[in-house]
Amino acid sequence: MPADNPHPIIRLRGVSKRFGDTQVLRSLDLDVPAGQKLALIGPSGSGKSTVLRILMTLERIDGGEVEIDGESVWHMDRGGRRVPADRTHLHHMREQVGMVFQHFNLFPHMNVLRNVTEAPIHALGTPRAEAERQARELLDLVGLADKTRAWPSQLSGGQKQRVAIARALAMKPRIMLFDEVTSALDPELVGEVLNVLRRLARETDMTLLIVTHEMGFAREIAERVVFMEQGTVVEDASPEVIFSQPREARTREFLGATNSKLQV
Repeated sequence: MPADNPHPIIRLRGVSKRFGDTQVLRSLDLDVPAGQKLALIGPSGSGKSTVLRILMTLERIDGGEVEIDGESVWHMDRGGRRVPADRTHLHHMREQVGMVFQHFNLFPHMNVLRNVTEAPIHALGTPRAEAERQARELLDLVGLADKTRAWPSQLSGGQKQRVAIARALAMKPRIMLFDEVTSALDPELVGEVLNVLRRLARETDMTLLIVTHEMGFAREIAERVVFMEQGTVVEDASPEVIFSQPREARTREFLGATNSKLQV
């Protein structure tokens, strides 16, 4: 399996996380090679979204180690001593990662073009003309080249989510995280967002981590699927194994229940 790769772009070792009395991650180990398209599946509360939020530095870990391209996310070296990461280090780590959430979080007082250009201009120092050129290319990539002057209030849910994807891509991350990006959408709008993710998977060399409840989509897009439950990895295999011949009884049970719901 890819976990044997000596130089993964993402490495989690013994990562634990609690929210109050609830243990969300339990000594979690996970390696992801650069460029891999990985789907995280599992029941609600299994820790999938928490993994993404930790990589995005939105949640601190309680124990273990998290590395991006061999560099510790939550610790740094200072004078030969290992110390907790400061704000500058966390900002540096965050620049390598983009995340798209369930809810779009667009700036309502900015049109689509400004939503996509604001961060590159102010965070990366990209000249406005260059940021706008790149934004137009990204909006074309997500099928919204004609919406540059539209306001978020004028967009459908699917269009808002596609703008959110373009906005994350504008920061030129090496890793893209997608957290149930279709779960807040009406069913008829899901396809247009999944089509964008298909294109990213097919046409870019970015590392993609996708938390999804769309099993058919996970099977189609992912090179590798990790099934999580109660904060641990239950099964880690190719889509062909996970969805056709899962080795673990709990994986079979989960997928059976998911298929039953889809057939109701």
